[in-house]
Parts: sequence; structure tokens; C-alpha cells
Amino acid sequence: MIKKVYNISLIATSVFAFIAWTLTQSIKHEVIEHEILRHSVIALLNFVLAFGFFNMFAKIIISLSNRIKWVKRLILGSSYIEGVWVGYTFVEEEGEDTFTPRYTTFMIEQSIDDIVITVKSHAENLSLRTFITPEVAWINKQKRVLYMVNSARRVVAPFFGSSFVEFHLVSKGLSTSPEQLEGIVTYLEEGSMRRVSAKKLSTLPHKYEPKKLLEESVKFYQEKMSKK
Repeated sequence: MIKKVYNISLIATSVFAFIAWTLTQSIKHEVIEHEILRHSVIALLNFVLAFGFFNMFAKIIISLSNRIKWVKRLILGSSYIEGVWVGYTFVEEEGEDTFTPRYTTFMIEQSIDDIVITVKSHAENLSLRTFITPEVAWINKQKRVLYMVNSARRVVAPFFGSSFVEFHLVSKGLSTSPEQLEGIVTYLEEGSMRRVSAKKLSTLPHKYEPKKLLEESVKFYQEKMSKK
């Protein structure tokens, strides 16, 4: 995403440099009589002004994107995932060959160059089971895939585990931000893989109470299962 900020800054700097070059041409021969020296001073002056403007403009864009959501959404484009998400995955019951759903809630905070995700997993009876903390999360914009390397802490029993998630960003168009995430979670200790799905509810974390989030997770799961 930094590349996009730099591209925008480069365009703005090019316009600024042209204006600066036009203005500096007004430096008269009387000020600097030697023609070669005169052009050298003008070139150096333009370079310093353009370099300073580029850095200043890039910092302004990054600062605005971190403060104003619509600016962040504009810069991140199809990679904008900040907000509240709900979803589900499946776990295998111990000693049984059956799988039961685990309802998940995601809180995603995103900046130009970083993604912070907090995930909670709940059992079928809606009791809290696991806190999941992505150690690293990043988006491959070309593939439209979100990758997460997670560590998990189970609430009920003293258990720590790790997993790797590959989410495909699902949206109405290639240029629009995703509305759903579809992918696979690989549990590294077990060597097993499970399907995981999620949908975006809102860009405003305070809009939903925890109970409402779980209700939306269950609703999303039921909608998905009814389509099979």
C-alpha cells in the first residue's frame, strides 16, 4: 500500500516540480551571470524543493489515512478490510468422527502498512473457547489473499497452539473492498486443515455488542449451510 502512496506523491511532486521550474526560470542573469552556474543552481534548487515536497506530501497522505476512514479506504482500495467480521470454522470432537462449528468474531484494525487482528472463537453453545492472536498478517494484493500466522490460547484448558490461515478476499468487483473471506486454516500441531468463512458487518467496532456479534456469527453459519 505504501507503493500507492508513493505513486500519488510522485504525481503531485511532478506537478510541483514543473511549477517550481517555471518560477525559478525567472532568476535573472544579473543575479547569476555565469550561464552554466545559473542552470546548475536552478536544477539543484528544483531537486531540493521536489524532494522535500515528495516527503511532506507522502507523510500528509499517511497521516490523513490513519485519521480519516474514507481516505484510508480510498488508498487501500480492494485491500481495505478494517472493521468487524463474523464467521465460523469446524473442529473435530475428541474421540468422535463428527465436526461441530466454532463461531468466530474478528476485530480488524488496518493502517497503510500494518494489520492488527483480534479473534475470539466460541463453541456451539456460544461459550468462549479460544483467543486467537495473529502474530503476522499481510495481504497479497495481486492474489487477493489475506495470510495470517496465529497463536491460540484456549480458555477452558491450558492449551497453546498455532495455525496458518489463507483467506481469499471475496468482493463484488476487483476494485471494491471485500465483503467476505473464504479460506483454509491449517493447525500446525495437528497437521489438520479446516474450512473457515467470514463476512464483514461494519467498519465501526462499537456498533455491535458481543452478544449481537455471536448472533450474527450463528446466522451467517446457518445461511451458509442452508445453501448446501
